[in-house]
Amino acid sequence: MEEDLAQFLNTSIDPCTSLARWMKTNNRKVIGFFPMHIPEEIIHASGMLPVIMWRGNEPVTVGHSHIPPTNCRLTRSFVDDAVNGCY
Repeated sequence: MEEDLAQFLNTSIDPCTSLARWMKTNNRKVIGFFPMHIPEEIIHASGMLPVIMWRGNEPVTVGHSHIPPTNCRLTRSFVDDAVNGCY
């Protein structure tokens, strides 16, 4: 049980690395989604792993220059992570 809890902790600390390892191990794709936009059952049915998108722990850096300031901080965080190569 401690090993399982450690895996949950490691995944929550560094989800991008954990997901990259999962993709390589299972030879399947991961798709990030916003829960209000698509039922995750459709993603499972397509053979991919659905992952709810959430804000990273790092401060937003280049995301501000790619998206209008009127967009929410959460959206800028996603763009920032994508531009920085996390996604």
